[in-house]
Amino acid sequence: MPFTSPKRNVSDAENKLRLLYCVHALEQVGEAQLWPFVASLDLMDYIPMQLLMHELLSGGELHMGVEALSGMITLSPHGQETLRLFAHRVMASDREMIDKAAPAYRSQLQKRRHVRAAYESAQAGDYRTLLSISEGELPLLSIRLHTSSRAFASRSIRAFEPAAASILAFLYGLDYAAEVPCSLQEFHSQSQSMPILTSHSPHEHTVTAEFVTDAARFELSLLLPSLEAAAGFRRRLCDEVQQSVVAERLFVLLCAE
Repeated sequence: MPFTSPKRNVSDAENKLRLLYCVHALEQVGEAQLWPFVASLDLMDYIPMQLLMHELLSGGELHMGVEALSGMITLSPHGQETLRLFAHRVMASDREMIDKAAPAYRSQLQKRRHVRAAYESAQAGDYRTLLSISEGELPLLSIRLHTSSRAFASRSIRAFEPAAASILAFLYGLDYAAEVPCSLQEFHSQSQSMPILTSHSPHEHTVTAEFVTDAARFELSLLLPSLEAAAGFRRRLCDEVQQSVVAERLFVLLCAE
Protein backbone atom coordinates (compact mmCIF):
# COMPACT_ATOMS: atom_id res chain seq x y z
CA MET A 1 0.00 0.00 0.00
CA PRO A 2 1.60 3.31 -1.02
CA PHE A 3 2.38 5.75 1.72
CA THR A 4 0.75 9.18 1.59
CA SER A 5 1.69 11.92 3.98
CA PRO A 6 -1.17 13.46 5.99
CA LYS A 7 -2.56 16.77 4.82
CA ARG A 8 -0.96 19.71 6.60
CA ASN A 9 -3.09 21.32 9.31
CA VAL A 10 -3.53 24.98 8.29
CA SER A 11 -4.61 27.56 10.86
CA ASP A 12 -7.52 29.95 10.30
CA ALA A 13 -5.04 32.84 10.35
CA GLU A 14 -3.04 31.34 7.49
CA ASN A 15 -6.18 30.48 5.53
CA LYS A 16 -7.31 34.10 5.84
CA LEU A 17 -3.99 35.18 4.38
CA ARG A 18 -4.40 32.60 1.60
CA LEU A 19 -7.81 34.09 0.73
CA LEU A 20 -6.39 37.61 0.76
CA TYR A 21 -3.58 36.42 -1.50
CA CYS A 22 -6.11 34.82 -3.89
CA VAL A 23 -8.07 38.08 -4.18
CA HIS A 24 -4.78 39.97 -4.61
CA ALA A 25 -3.74 37.63 -7.44
CA LEU A 26 -7.16 37.82 -9.15
CA GLU A 27 -7.33 41.62 -8.58
CA GLN A 28 -11.14 41.76 -8.66
CA VAL A 29 -13.39 38.72 -8.46
CA GLY A 30 -17.07 37.93 -8.03
CA GLU A 31 -18.15 36.34 -4.76
CA ALA A 32 -19.42 33.27 -6.63
CA GLN A 33 -16.25 33.14 -8.73
CA LEU A 34 -13.78 32.93 -5.85
CA TRP A 35 -14.80 29.50 -4.57
CA PRO A 36 -14.11 27.62 -7.86
CA PHE A 37 -10.61 29.13 -7.88
CA VAL A 38 -9.97 28.17 -4.24
CA ALA A 39 -11.39 24.68 -4.81
CA SER A 40 -9.31 24.08 -7.94
CA LEU A 41 -6.17 24.61 -5.85
CA ASP A 42 -7.48 22.49 -2.96
CA LEU A 43 -6.76 25.29 -0.50
CA MET A 44 -9.69 24.73 1.85
CA ASP A 45 -13.26 23.42 2.06
CA TYR A 46 -16.30 25.50 1.18
CA ILE A 47 -17.82 26.07 4.64
CA PRO A 48 -14.53 27.17 6.30
CA MET A 49 -13.89 29.49 3.35
CA GLN A 50 -17.30 31.13 3.71
CA LEU A 51 -16.80 31.65 7.45
CA LEU A 52 -13.34 33.17 6.94
CA MET A 53 -14.64 35.37 4.08
CA HIS A 54 -17.29 36.72 6.43
CA GLU A 55 -14.61 37.56 9.00
CA LEU A 56 -12.42 39.28 6.39
CA LEU A 57 -15.35 41.34 5.11
CA SER A 58 -16.46 42.22 8.65
CA GLY A 59 -12.89 43.11 9.61
CA GLY A 60 -12.46 45.38 6.60
CA GLU A 61 -9.62 43.50 4.87
CA LEU A 62 -11.93 42.75 1.92
CA HIS A 63 -14.42 45.10 0.28
CA MET A 64 -17.70 43.88 -1.22
CA GLY A 65 -19.14 46.03 -3.98
CA VAL A 66 -22.78 47.15 -3.86
CA GLU A 67 -25.51 47.92 -6.40
CA ALA A 68 -23.81 48.28 -9.79
CA LEU A 69 -20.78 46.44 -8.39
CA SER A 70 -22.78 43.96 -6.33
CA GLY A 71 -20.90 40.76 -5.53
CA MET A 72 -17.49 42.03 -6.63
CA ILE A 73 -14.71 41.53 -4.07
CA THR A 74 -11.51 43.57 -3.88
CA LEU A 75 -8.78 44.08 -1.33
CA SER A 76 -9.33 47.13 0.85
CA PRO A 77 -6.37 49.35 1.80
CA HIS A 78 -6.41 47.53 5.17
CA GLY A 79 -6.22 44.19 3.34
CA GLN A 80 -3.35 45.39 1.17
CA GLU A 81 -1.43 46.44 4.26
CA THR A 82 -2.14 43.10 5.95
CA LEU A 83 -0.72 41.26 2.95
CA ARG A 84 2.30 43.53 2.80
CA LEU A 85 3.13 42.73 6.41
CA PHE A 86 2.18 39.06 6.61
CA ALA A 87 2.16 37.48 3.12
CA HIS A 88 5.42 35.72 4.03
CA ARG A 89 3.38 33.58 6.46
CA VAL A 90 1.72 31.90 3.49
CA MET A 91 3.90 29.00 2.34
CA ALA A 92 5.98 29.90 -0.70
CA SER A 93 4.60 26.85 -2.54
CA ASP A 94 1.03 28.09 -1.98
CA ARG A 95 1.90 31.60 -3.21
CA GLU A 96 3.60 30.17 -6.29
CA MET A 97 0.60 27.92 -7.02
CA ILE A 98 -1.85 30.83 -6.70
CA ASP A 99 0.32 33.15 -8.82
CA LYS A 100 0.63 30.48 -11.52
CA ALA A 101 -3.11 29.72 -11.69
CA ALA A 102 -4.45 33.28 -11.43
CA PRO A 103 -3.69 34.60 -14.96
CA ALA A 104 -5.57 31.79 -16.73
CA TYR A 105 -8.53 32.11 -14.36
CA ARG A 106 -8.62 35.91 -14.82
CA SER A 107 -8.63 35.38 -18.57
CA GLN A 108 -11.51 32.91 -18.25
CA LEU A 109 -13.54 35.41 -16.21
CA GLN A 110 -12.64 38.25 -18.56
CA LYS A 111 -14.27 36.48 -21.49
CA ARG A 112 -17.64 36.88 -19.76
CA ARG A 113 -17.22 40.65 -19.94
CA HIS A 114 -17.50 42.66 -23.10
CA VAL A 115 -14.08 44.22 -23.57
CA ARG A 116 -13.64 46.29 -26.71
CA ALA A 117 -10.63 48.10 -28.11
CA ALA A 118 -10.72 49.89 -31.46
CA TYR A 119 -9.29 52.85 -33.35
CA GLU A 120 -11.46 55.95 -33.61
CA SER A 121 -8.90 57.79 -35.72
CA ALA A 122 -5.56 56.85 -37.23
CA GLN A 123 -3.92 59.76 -38.99
CA ALA A 124 -0.26 60.69 -38.92
CA GLY A 125 0.37 62.54 -35.66
CA ASP A 126 -3.22 62.06 -34.43
CA TYR A 127 -4.14 58.60 -33.17
CA ARG A 128 -7.23 57.92 -31.07
CA THR A 129 -8.44 54.66 -29.58
CA LEU A 130 -11.64 53.80 -27.71
CA LEU A 131 -11.31 51.21 -24.94
CA SER A 132 -14.42 50.03 -23.08
CA ILE A 133 -15.70 47.43 -20.62
CA SER A 134 -19.32 46.48 -20.06
CA GLU A 135 -20.96 43.85 -17.85
CA GLY A 136 -23.98 42.67 -19.81
CA GLU A 137 -25.73 45.90 -20.78
CA LEU A 138 -24.01 47.88 -18.02
CA PRO A 139 -21.14 50.16 -19.18
CA LEU A 140 -18.45 50.05 -16.50
CA LEU A 141 -15.56 51.94 -18.08
CA SER A 142 -14.61 53.79 -21.23
CA ILE A 143 -11.24 55.32 -22.02
CA ARG A 144 -10.49 57.47 -25.04
CA LEU A 145 -6.76 57.67 -25.72
CA HIS A 146 -5.35 60.58 -27.75
CA THR A 147 -1.70 60.40 -28.77
CA SER A 148 0.62 61.49 -31.55
CA SER A 149 2.42 58.13 -31.32
CA ARG A 150 1.23 55.30 -33.51
CA ALA A 151 3.19 52.87 -31.34
CA PHE A 152 1.39 53.95 -28.15
CA ALA A 153 -2.01 53.72 -29.83
CA SER A 154 -1.24 50.26 -31.18
CA ARG A 155 -0.01 49.06 -27.80
CA SER A 156 -3.19 50.29 -26.10
CA ILE A 157 -5.30 48.15 -28.44
CA ARG A 158 -3.22 45.06 -27.64
CA ALA A 159 -2.80 45.75 -23.93
CA PHE A 160 -6.34 46.69 -22.96
CA GLU A 161 -7.95 43.25 -22.67
CA PRO A 162 -5.25 41.71 -20.43
CA ALA A 163 -5.01 44.96 -18.42
CA ALA A 164 -8.77 45.57 -18.04
CA ALA A 165 -9.15 43.87 -14.65
CA SER A 166 -6.10 45.68 -13.27
CA ILE A 167 -7.43 49.05 -14.46
CA LEU A 168 -10.85 48.47 -12.89
CA ALA A 169 -9.34 47.27 -9.61
CA PHE A 170 -7.03 50.30 -9.50
CA LEU A 171 -9.79 52.82 -10.21
CA TYR A 172 -12.38 51.29 -7.90
CA GLY A 173 -9.71 51.09 -5.23
CA LEU A 174 -9.28 54.86 -5.47
CA ASP A 175 -13.04 55.27 -5.08
CA TYR A 176 -13.38 53.16 -1.97
CA ALA A 177 -10.42 54.85 -0.31
CA ALA A 178 -12.08 58.24 -0.86
CA GLU A 179 -15.79 57.61 -0.25
CA VAL A 180 -17.32 60.60 1.57
CA PRO A 181 -20.78 62.22 1.84
CA CYS A 182 -21.91 64.46 -1.00
CA SER A 183 -24.42 67.29 -0.75
CA LEU A 184 -26.87 68.09 -3.54
CA GLN A 185 -25.52 71.66 -3.60
CA GLU A 186 -22.03 70.35 -4.31
CA PHE A 187 -23.41 67.96 -6.94
CA HIS A 188 -25.16 70.73 -8.86
CA SER A 189 -22.30 73.27 -8.65
CA GLN A 190 -19.73 71.38 -10.68
CA SER A 191 -17.32 73.28 -12.87
CA GLN A 192 -17.00 72.01 -16.42
CA SER A 193 -13.21 72.19 -16.04
CA MET A 194 -13.26 69.64 -13.19
CA PRO A 195 -14.10 65.92 -13.27
CA ILE A 196 -17.81 65.70 -14.14
CA LEU A 197 -20.29 63.63 -12.13
CA THR A 198 -23.40 62.51 -14.03
CA SER A 199 -26.25 60.75 -12.21
CA HIS A 200 -28.23 58.19 -14.25
CA SER A 201 -30.23 56.54 -11.45
CA PRO A 202 -29.99 56.16 -7.66
CA HIS A 203 -27.47 53.34 -8.17
CA GLU A 204 -25.63 54.39 -11.34
CA HIS A 205 -23.38 57.44 -11.50
CA THR A 206 -20.58 58.21 -13.92
CA VAL A 207 -17.49 60.30 -13.24
CA THR A 208 -15.71 61.61 -16.33
CA ALA A 209 -12.20 63.05 -16.08
CA GLU A 210 -9.16 63.81 -18.21
CA PHE A 211 -5.60 62.69 -17.46
CA VAL A 212 -2.56 63.97 -19.32
CA THR A 213 1.02 62.73 -19.66
CA ASP A 214 3.75 64.10 -21.91
CA ALA A 215 2.93 61.46 -24.54
CA ALA A 216 -0.82 60.79 -24.22
CA ARG A 217 -4.16 62.13 -23.03
CA PHE A 218 -6.84 59.90 -21.50
CA GLU A 219 -10.54 60.78 -21.30
CA LEU A 220 -12.01 58.36 -18.78
CA SER A 221 -15.59 57.62 -17.68
CA LEU A 222 -16.17 55.23 -14.76
CA LEU A 223 -19.48 53.90 -13.43
CA LEU A 224 -19.97 54.05 -9.65
CA PRO A 225 -22.76 52.57 -7.50
CA SER A 226 -23.78 55.53 -5.31
CA LEU A 227 -23.73 59.32 -5.28
CA GLU A 228 -21.43 59.23 -2.24
CA ALA A 229 -18.94 56.93 -3.94
CA ALA A 230 -18.99 58.99 -7.15
CA ALA A 231 -18.53 62.24 -5.20
CA GLY A 232 -15.60 60.76 -3.28
CA PHE A 233 -14.00 59.53 -6.51
CA ARG A 234 -14.52 62.94 -8.14
CA ARG A 235 -13.00 64.78 -5.17
CA ARG A 236 -9.98 62.48 -5.29
CA LEU A 237 -9.46 63.31 -8.95
CA CYS A 238 -9.59 67.07 -8.27
CA ASP A 239 -6.20 66.70 -6.60
CA GLU A 240 -3.34 67.36 -9.06
CA VAL A 241 -1.06 64.79 -7.43
CA GLN A 242 -3.76 62.14 -7.73
CA GLN A 243 -4.38 63.11 -11.35
CA SER A 244 -0.70 62.55 -12.06
CA VAL A 245 -0.77 59.15 -10.33
CA VAL A 246 -3.77 58.01 -12.38
CA ALA A 247 -2.31 59.34 -15.64
CA GLU A 248 1.00 57.54 -15.11
CA ARG A 249 -0.75 54.31 -14.09
CA LEU A 250 -2.91 54.33 -17.22
CA PHE A 251 0.12 55.05 -19.37
CA VAL A 252 2.10 52.18 -17.81
CA LEU A 253 -0.76 49.69 -18.19
CA LEU A 254 -1.78 50.69 -21.72
CA CYS A 255 1.15 52.26 -23.55
CA ALA A 256 4.48 51.30 -22.00
CA GLU A 257 6.53 48.35 -23.25
